[in-house]
Amino acid sequence: MRGLWSTVIGALFFLLSHQCLAQEIEQLNIAMTGDGHLETVIISLTGHDKTNPELENYTISVNGSKFPGQYFDPSPNDDSGPSTFPDIKPIMLTSGTAAHQLLVFDYRLGFSVSHILAYDNNRLVTILEVSCAGDGCKAPEPVGKNQILEFTWMGFWWRPDIYTLNSDGLGFTLKPTKSYDVSPITAGFPRSDLKLEPDGCEQSTIPAGVGLKVVEYDANSHRYLLKSSNGACGWIDEFELGESVDGLPLAG
Repeated sequence: MRGLWSTVIGALFFLLSHQCLAQEIEQLNIAMTGDGHLETVIISLTGHDKTNPELENYTISVNGSKFPGQYFDPSPNDDSGPSTFPDIKPIMLTSGTAAHQLLVFDYRLGFSVSHILAYDNNRLVTILEVSCAGDGCKAPEPVGKNQILEFTWMGFWWRPDIYTLNSDGLGFTLKPTKSYDVSPITAGFPRSDLKLEPDGCEQSTIPAGVGLKVVEYDANSHRYLLKSSNGACGWIDEFELGESVDGLPLAG
């Protein structure tokens, strides 16, 4: 009997000690549903990750429903970067209603992950998750009409994409975009004579050192359309572009 009580007491101590690790750091009162009722959103720290001590665990909870997350939190003696607690804020995607969603933007070490959370049937639900690699990543932006604008770093330009909220409010659909105009910011010259896939021009070879512009990106074929000062034009695979052309503002 004594052994049984010891087991029970030990289990209770384990649960209580782990509950005490949760440290509430902020409360937000937000109308998460269409009736305008304010829900209390609680943000808490829950301790460092056991396998990677540079990651701190946190939770966002509404009426007991929780979203777990992590952020980069190195020790004071670590020079790998500052602590990067996520930016958490309410947004409104559906005009004409009182319902808000939560945008969680987690940026660290040259990449970011963004979550959009909705509150449905007493549950906190992730309705969108997008990631971004590269310096200067930004959180998705609400642009009205149940849509958000999200940017993806493409090596030397930011690709804009539109996501539209589904009719049930519990997910998004990416608006299909076949081509993107990238001509305002991209210019360079080939390292050697560059043979392109023809696009109706009289010439499809750009001589080495001749100035060119990257004018379009085809999302379906993953190719770029190039035009040069000698009148040549044509398409090149996106993975070959950086290997064949100098002078592009490549980064990240």
